[in-house]
Amino acid sequence: MARVPLRRRSFTGFIIGLLVDDRLYRFTTYNGAELTGLHSGAGEVKLAARRKKLQLRLRALRAPGAALAAPRTGAMLGRIEETLNAEIEVDLTEKGRPLWRSTGCLAGLEVVHPEKIAASLPPALNQSPL
Repeated sequence: MARVPLRRRSFTGFIIGLLVDDRLYRFTTYNGAELTGLHSGAGEVKLAARRKKLQLRLRALRAPGAALAAPRTGAMLGRIEETLNAEIEVDLTEKGRPLWRSTGCLAGLEVVHPEKIAASLPPALNQSPL
């Protein structure tokens, strides 16, 4: 999830792709998906999204990572921490019926300024149960 610049404005957008048994489930701003919950604490990130009859819940446990170059004012001058060792739990349902559930221990995770993202979202989203 990020602030996406568009012309002279910007919006909060996101792209989530989940490949299950050769089928790609897309949850994106541009296909009408909605975030229904978001929480970023010191040790974990929780996110819930919905697209039509599909519901996706993610829980990622942060792990130590490496500082990588990141864009800042049009140049790669910033630094962000990213890991490829996060633990993740994924739950995909359709009309409340489980489609796929799994956990992993080699997930990529990058969390940058979650307080800024949270401030740009409706208050109810930050208080939604995950």
